[in-house]
Amino acid sequence: MTVLPVSLHYLQTVVAKVYDLGDVLASYEALADVCRLFQRCKFGKPAETELRAAATRHLRLFKLARGEDAAKPKHHMEQHLGVGSFPWVSDCFAGERNNQ
Repeated sequence: MTVLPVSLHYLQTVVAKVYDLGDVLASYEALADVCRLFQRCKFGKPAETELRAAATRHLRLFKLARGEDAAKPKHHMEQHLGVGSFPWVSDCFAGERNNQ
């Protein structure tokens, strides 16, 4: 998540001037929104409703950019975001690396 703002800026200001990124860039911008809201929740500022909406938007844009078969949302997607069940936000992304 540390390099996301830098890579987004690079895509928007350099790469997008050379290549037509269209839906791919929109998907990446939506991912940046999800990460920003996740960080906000993680540090105690409630944004659960916005986070869920942003995640849904990102999934829709990702499918648009990469195709329906590229994204396989899991039934436990909510657990990845770790929002709503507890008064804190749990980060479940690291554990998912083992499930590949």
